[in-house]
Amino acid sequence: MLSIIISAILTLIFIFYFIKINVVKEFWNGHRTLAESYWVWLFVGPMIIIFILEVLGLSIDLDSISTIIASNITFTNILHNTIIFFYLFYFFFVLLGIWRSADNYIEKKKKSLEYPIWGKLTKFLVFLYGAYIPLLLLGIFNFVKSKIKKE
Repeated sequence: MLSIIISAILTLIFIFYFIKINVVKEFWNGHRTLAESYWVWLFVGPMIIIFILEVLGLSIDLDSISTIIASNITFTNILHNTIIFFYLFYFFFVLLGIWRSADNYIEKKKKSLEYPIWGKLTKFLVFLYGAYIPLLLLGIFNFVKSKIKKE
């Protein structure tokens, strides 16, 4: 439990410095292009994170998550928990940034009397991603809970 608290504190520190970056502020406010917001932040960003984790040998699967959460306090457990927390934050952050970018795109297209098909399609896809999140979190929670009960 202490490792989870330490990981949460570390994640909040990372988030604080992450949000201070100018490009991140622009993205959060929806001032980046819709294409950049969707493709770079939603697809390329997580790929880079996963690649770095693989290079560092810190790949995370569901089995390791249950072991990490249920085990003692070690540097590796804290690091894994922090990565999991930050990744969840990043996913929510990106969905909200893309939504705002789509809003700005739709607004610009309406001013120029064009139909904002890409903005509306993006908002629909972000809605689907967002609807998937509770199901994913529930599945992870149930999996971890079943692993902890076995031990």
